[in-house]
Amino acid sequence: DAITNANKEFSDNVEFEKDMEKCLGSWTHATANTKIPWGMDIVVALKRFRNQ
Repeated sequence: DAITNANKEFSDNVEFEKDMEKCLGSWTHATANTKIPWGMDIVVALKRFRNQ
């Protein structure tokens, strides 16, 4: 039903965000000498965009 689908989609999004944060987090560490951890800014922006 619709609620089950919505819950599944939500948990998929959570998993997706965890993966994104892992990828971008390690990428951010790799480029930490630039002192611009903008990888995490992308994650935050994606969350904001989706929550609009």
